[in-house]
Amino acid sequence: MTALNRVDDTLEGLAEGDAKQFLHLFLVTVLLFLPVILIMRLLPRRIRPWDPGSGEKKSVIGEAKAAANAFLPFAFMG
Repeated sequence: MTALNRVDDTLEGLAEGDAKQFLHLFLVTVLLFLPVILIMRLLPRRIRPWDPGSGEKKSVIGEAKAAANAFLPFAFMG
């Protein structure tokens, strides 16, 4: 099973071509979530449709990466 190493964000166990495809898909996913996160930041906290609620303060890009990390595994199911 392939895993993303959370310490240094490297891909272990993938061929070079597969790793490049995964990173391209990850980049596209982050870029898709970035405007969503920006719009969410403009909404008042009480009416946000999705709030991680972890209490951890993250940057906009950090939140987009976290959303992509949460969503991307579902793309490979099935």
